[in-house]
Amino acid sequence: MDTGFTTEYLMKHSNLPGPRGNLELLNQFIHEASPQEIQTCLSFYSEELTNSPEEFVAMCGTSASIYHSLCQRASIEADVSVHVNSADWRIREGICIGLQNAAQTLGTAVIMDKINPWASGTPYEMRAVAATLCEPALLKEEAIAAKTLAVLRLITETFFYREDKLTEAEITLRKTLGYGWSVAIVALPESGKQQFESLLDVSGKHIKWIVKENLKKNRLVKMDAKWVESLSRRLDKK
Repeated sequence: MDTGFTTEYLMKHSNLPGPRGNLELLNQFIHEASPQEIQTCLSFYSEELTNSPEEFVAMCGTSASIYHSLCQRASIEADVSVHVNSADWRIREGICIGLQNAAQTLGTAVIMDKINPWASGTPYEMRAVAATLCEPALLKEEAIAAKTLAVLRLITETFFYREDKLTEAEITLRKTLGYGWSVAIVALPESGKQQFESLLDVSGKHIKWIVKENLKKNRLVKMDAKWVESLSRRLDKK
């Protein structure tokens, strides 16, 4: 039975065009939409919907299909890899949101296993792994936080010693790493700080950018202001 999430309703309340879509409505749709409503929203997908109400509809369908498929909430089969390399950033974000919701239900370890191959995939795939896992609510278990740090290290190695110009996908990945490390470090401070400090031993302007951006994050300052100040000074000398 449909629950009232018509495409007209979703478009009207999408907050698009605008800088931020209606994430509250998106999350409601993920958990409450019927299979038919999800399929209808999926049919809206196109890479030419940038910042439009229709883009929000497609995002809703993408997120919900992943969540329901993984959690077996409805007779929906969704390949989580579909659209992960989409040029549409909201669709890519919708994939991460769907995975994060599934992780809340199934456990982060289950979702980590599902997306682990992406950690050595395309820049957008790597970005999806980092963006999905670097969410405080998913890193409450020490073992999961440790695995996430290991994954971040693997992904960050993409930028080791590089000085060349980045593609758009690589810039997107770098931006995610520019905050993702700080989330994982706070979840497991001792190991996180040690692994993050080791990045200072690597040359390359992109690694330096990733370190610098993370050191700006308030969560790290609140965790250990003296450590942040010390690393900032070391970074300035490089």
